[in-house]
Amino acid sequence: MFMLSNLNNLCDDVLEYKCRALMLYVGNDKEREIYREIASRVPQGTNPLGDIVVFGPYGDDVLRTGASLNNLIKGEGNGTPIDGAADQVDPDDPMCVFFTSGSTGKPKGIQLTHNAYVNWARMDVVSYASADSVLFIDRPMTWLGGHGLIMEMAVFGTTALTVSSSLVVAEGEVDFVFTILKRESVTNTVMMHYFIVDLLNYSDAVSFCQVPSLRHIATGGQVMDRDQLKKLLTLFPNIKQITVGYASTDAGPIAMQDVTYDTRSDKMQVIDGVEVKVVEPDTNRDVPPGSAGEICVRNPMIYRCLYVDNEAASQAAFDEAGWFHTGDIGAMTTDGKLSVSGRKDDMIKRATVKVFPAEVEAVLAQNPAVKDVIVVGVPDIRLREELCACVIMESNGDVAELESWCKEKFSVGPDGLSLAPKYYLQFEEFPLTGTGKTQRKSIREKALEKLNL
Repeated sequence: MFMLSNLNNLCDDVLEYKCRALMLYVGNDKEREIYREIASRVPQGTNPLGDIVVFGPYGDDVLRTGASLNNLIKGEGNGTPIDGAADQVDPDDPMCVFFTSGSTGKPKGIQLTHNAYVNWARMDVVSYASADSVLFIDRPMTWLGGHGLIMEMAVFGTTALTVSSSLVVAEGEVDFVFTILKRESVTNTVMMHYFIVDLLNYSDAVSFCQVPSLRHIATGGQVMDRDQLKKLLTLFPNIKQITVGYASTDAGPIAMQDVTYDTRSDKMQVIDGVEVKVVEPDTNRDVPPGSAGEICVRNPMIYRCLYVDNEAASQAAFDEAGWFHTGDIGAMTTDGKLSVSGRKDDMIKRATVKVFPAEVEAVLAQNPAVKDVIVVGVPDIRLREELCACVIMESNGDVAELESWCKEKFSVGPDGLSLAPKYYLQFEEFPLTGTGKTQRKSIREKALEKLNL
């Protein structure tokens, strides 16, 4: 599944991943022109079903170089009937490819088998949807979370709504989203971090957020500040909990937590059917309960030939016992609950201490003048790395005052250092991936540029 945000990238991806067919909805003049442009670039005659399968109101207008989805389903023309094709498929055959968010680099193509897809349906409990639910998600269908719309409709009979992600991610259309929530009597929705930040800073959020039909909010995608979620709960008095999901395109759903006003920790319950352990990144030895390490997963959703056309990367992602190494840092309690600190690559090594940005960000976020914050590591000649706070301030916020506040807020540790950042840089906005995740790598690069390091 590809995003149609960049035509050149789409054509390149179709060729790179050796797609046997491209299915395209053709519903207006613009999409008709896009189809014709793709058809002129992608080599023809390489697929027995026709290179491009079309459906939608304008589908018949472009059939000279494509195949009709309706005809394929009926078994008309040269297409293989769907019933007959099903007999040729094994449950462990690859079924579809999703793309990672690209928050740590170029998005990777992740294969799911038919069996993995069915297991995903069985484990899809985060949204609390049912047949009478109306679900709104702004995530792109190329992302596993966005494709959940289709899953909810198929499994629960849920009514599903979506919009272009760019309206919410890039343009911050809070008004537009809430018009949809109210007009369509939405009962369940997914709110990502960027939208929660926009909403909490909305000028008249309390009166604006009156959506009587809304019963449940789910979130995830990156480490979430629980205090921030409690602030969100105050805007929706008819909602008693917000579900935080921990999952990835590579590893599938892993853990979840229902956050209420009384929640005092960030510990999540591992989802039934998933195995989790935490290991020392350098030795792969299990760490004691409560100690930080890399989160490893065994999940019936994970396909061993995980990455499309990259067997070496697929093999490197698993150890000999079949554990998938997520690259995330976290800790487990003695009763098997899981907390996530961030990415292994985000970990800051200052002197002899490993600092996880999430724990510093959680403190900085308590300052009312801070709208959003990302902490990154920057080179230091003595300590190897130092902490740099990249902040988006409220209109009345002052970075110098924040620095003084942090000196009082953070206590000094055994090594004589506190977790108060050494550097403070003000940003107007943070770069985001196409799926709305904060691009820490880009923020760090901008920080190094501003600091001349």
